[in-house]
Amino acid sequence: LKCKFGDVDAVATFITATAVSCTAPARAPQTVAVQVYSTDQRSTAGSNVHFEYKPSVALASVYPTGGPVSGGTEVAIAGTGFLNGTSLRCRFGTALGEHSVPAAFVTVNEIKCTAPSHAKGVVTVDVTTNGLDYCDTKTTFEFHDAVAVSGMAPSSGPVGGETRVVISGSNFADTGNLLCRFGTTLVFAAFVSASQVVCTSPAGSLAGAVDVSVTTNGADFVQLGGRFTFYEALAITSVNPTVVPEAGEIGRAHV
Repeated sequence: LKCKFGDVDAVATFITATAVSCTAPARAPQTVAVQVYSTDQRSTAGSNVHFEYKPSVALASVYPTGGPVSGGTEVAIAGTGFLNGTSLRCRFGTALGEHSVPAAFVTVNEIKCTAPSHAKGVVTVDVTTNGLDYCDTKTTFEFHDAVAVSGMAPSSGPVGGETRVVISGSNFADTGNLLCRFGTTLVFAAFVSASQVVCTSPAGSLAGAVDVSVTTNGADFVQLGGRFTFYEALAITSVNPTVVPEAGEIGRAHV
């Protein structure tokens, strides 16, 4: 019992009187007719069934390269050979029971998927376009403990920026994507320890309070409970009196 994919044979495995299983042989991208025939009786079952060979998927990178164990990180995967369809999926880990999630097609060179919840650690990531065959090239994604923030000091500074703000919390990591966000403005954060980072408030903000949040992967932001207040910088316009006695004291100066 064999299957024929175009003009190439493949061994068929009997399942029932109405079903057989075949492994498709390697071929260049194309659409071929599929037939089943018995090698003993030399009978052939012909039909209008066709099988489409598609270009192989190859992965180049993922961004971000990690996210919290709780899942929910939107992951952008770059590569080649992506096809739009309901069978497009990402898989985080290759062992039995690991997680496969739907992927969103962006272009033939990019897809996006949402990382599932997963135990802490590094796992492989691969992609399928037909829901069955996952690509040979793989990349990795690291699940880490979720970042938590507990406070910042100081909680205010001038609109001109340059205020050194210390943010306390837990599970901070020294990554290239360690950032603070003041309102909508991103600034790099300096790693101090797993429980502390330092950010410099940005310039150009209007006076008022803004939300502050932190990310270790450039994608998942954790917001502080309090807000940072920008105020107009103090400016000295005059001093009165402008002269004081050399040896004496003056009771009061007006600024």
